[in-house]
This record gives sequence, C-alpha cells and structure tokens, in this order.
Amino acid sequence: MTTQRRGGVPRRAVLTAAVTTAAAAVVRAQAPAAPASPVSTPLVDAPQADGTTLTVERRGDIVLIGINRAAVHNRLDGATRRRLGQVLYAYEHDPSLRAAILFGHGERFSRGIDVDAAQATLQSGQPAADATGTIDILGKATPPPGKPMVCVVHGDTWNLGHEIYLACDVRIAAGNTDFGQ
Repeated sequence: MTTQRRGGVPRRAVLTAAVTTAAAAVVRAQAPAAPASPVSTPLVDAPQADGTTLTVERRGDIVLIGINRAAVHNRLDGATRRRLGQVLYAYEHDPSLRAAILFGHGERFSRGIDVDAAQATLQSGQPAADATGTIDILGKATPPPGKPMVCVVHGDTWNLGHEIYLACDVRIAAGNTDFGQ
C-alpha cells in the first residue's frame, strides 16, 4: 500500500494537517463568534447566522463542517441530517478537497437525534426525502464517504452523535467528552 495520494502529497501530511485544523476548530467552536477571516473561502453558502444549522467552511484542501444547533444541544433534526448528507456528497465529488472535519458548535458535539422534530415529521405523514445527491455518514442508506472524515468531539456526544463519531476515519475527543448512552 502506498502512502502517496494523487498529486504526490503524502497521506500522513494530509491527515496531520487535518488533525491540526480539527484542534483549532474545537477551540474556535468554544470561543465567541468572531468575524470570518478573509483567508476562508466558503465551500457553499452556509454563513453562521440565526437559523443556520450546519456551517461549512473551506480552508485550502480541507473543509470544516460544524453542527450549529447549540440551543437544542446540537441534536440532529431531519433537515440538518439531510443537509449534512448534501455537504458530504459535495465533499466526495470535489477533487480539490482532501479531508473533512466534523465538529459541533457550542458546549457539546451532539446529544444525538432531535426526538421532538423526528416525531413531528413522522406524524405529519410526509414521505421521506429523496436521497439523491446525498451521502449517509453512517453508511446505512448510501456508502459512507470514501475520502478521509475527521470527527472532533467535546462535551456531550450521545446516541446518534456517538454513532457519527464512530463512523469517521479519524476520531479526536477532548478531555471533557461524555459518551453517555
């Protein structure tokens, strides 16, 4: 097995850069929001504004994906999970990206599924959303991403949040992480 990736960049160098960026992302997620630096180029339009449940920020050949539902402990509702699938699909099909880092904004990574939102969706009788153009991070509905996924967790990382953590290629947990089940 070769350690060289396309373009001649060693895989270890890419993963080292991803881990370094992941550590910075955890610090940034726990700090007060600051204005975006002019160096960052958004992969897609996902500003950190009210109502934005998933942030996406490109830094060179790495993309930072942040769960941004801190008011409900970063629990994932159907819309946020679909958006995550769309972002992962775009990441997988962008040849200029080499790694993705998933993290949670606020005091915790994720307490799992948003049960109230899921119940409301089931009771509405709406059909499940079309999975075209998405990738299921858990690999149940679609194959998981083929490119490296780094998951950086802190605080509460429960249920679905823990499953997402385990599904990633590289896992980093802060000292205060609670994998409550």
